[in-house]
Amino acid sequence: MKQDLDRLMEERGIDALTVTGTPKTSRDLYYLTGPVTVTGCRVVKKRGEAPVLITGSMERDEAAKSGLEVKTWNDFDVMKITREAKTPLEGSVKSFAKMCEVLGITGTVAFYGTGDIPYAYAFLDALSKEGSIKVHAEAYNSIFSEARMTKDNDEIDKIDSVSRGAQEVIGVVRDFLATCSDKGGKIVDPEGREVTIGRVKKMILNETKARGMLLDEAVIFAQGRDSGVPHSRGDDAATLVPGKTIVFDYCPQGAGPGYFADITRTWCLGFVPDEVREIYDQVLEIQLRVLDELKVGTPCAEYDKMTNEYFDEHGHPTPMKETGKTEGYVHSLGHGLGLNIHERPRVSMFSKTEELLAPGHVFTVEPGLYYPEHEIGVRIEDDVAVHEDGSIVNLTTFPKDILVELKS
Repeated sequence: MKQDLDRLMEERGIDALTVTGTPKTSRDLYYLTGPVTVTGCRVVKKRGEAPVLITGSMERDEAAKSGLEVKTWNDFDVMKITREAKTPLEGSVKSFAKMCEVLGITGTVAFYGTGDIPYAYAFLDALSKEGSIKVHAEAYNSIFSEARMTKDNDEIDKIDSVSRGAQEVIGVVRDFLATCSDKGGKIVDPEGREVTIGRVKKMILNETKARGMLLDEAVIFAQGRDSGVPHSRGDDAATLVPGKTIVFDYCPQGAGPGYFADITRTWCLGFVPDEVREIYDQVLEIQLRVLDELKVGTPCAEYDKMTNEYFDEHGHPTPMKETGKTEGYVHSLGHGLGLNIHERPRVSMFSKTEELLAPGHVFTVEPGLYYPEHEIGVRIEDDVAVHEDGSIVNLTTFPKDILVELKS
């Protein structure tokens, strides 16, 4: 949570931190500013003090909507410094040193945000040599990934709101498909027109927009063989057919752009082949078992280990036994959810950091089995939140029936 930033800075010996970019491109920046509309800015936070937002003078009013103290580049003579500098890099380094002088920043500074990697490397290298501050490097588990791993009740409510909107959209799609019928092995609507994956995706996009949500990530609506390759988006030109698995993985984002939901359902239209039914029932059984056994204080990795062992017992390839497989259980059980679709905690037995299930965690539980050469893919994904009082709530209540019955 945000209130953990000062503690984390103290534990890691960081005197100040800075985040650059825009709230749209840097989720760490958004975490501090909220959904303000500025084309470029820097946020600086000294340990124990409130953040300061620095931007161009033309955007000072927009920046003020963040509720943070706002300064402009003019407060640090940036234009004068960059004009007199021999190179752009020298101008950037001297401008940053001037900002530190004005704001009273000394000691160790950590850097976050977005930008051009070669330039960032050159800038930090030159700044280190300049000597007015010490550059802090974090290669793994940054302060922000640590703080953002736990959400407060307001953040959980925002994710829950998006999740409810997402389930409404999933329901609209399912209800539409239930009005369709099988005509010669192809799915047609009540007017007799073939229903393509691209048409369904347009429906999803329109329904998403109608609820004030965004689609930053492409929808997965994949059928048959494509459903057996977990991140295949599906062939827009393909007509839906009965009896083939459809993996519908949908992760809309709240307005802002804000927090994400991430929900997956697997359907068969008209009928469910016996082979698919067996696989589906196994995926559903382990998901329900995991959901029932979630407990605060348990290592997140234990639930992925449980899933690997279950699938192994039922004869499916798993990464527990052999990595690099492209069929069977090919991914971890879940991931944290927030301002990014994938963040901590990692619900994986292969995580490099032991993370215990804790209040404030919001994460997915999404076991799956994939057999592309058999044109089968099954994944069921729910979003789960752990409230501050330790109560665990499944935010995803949408039904998990695989069969979508068609009109005769």
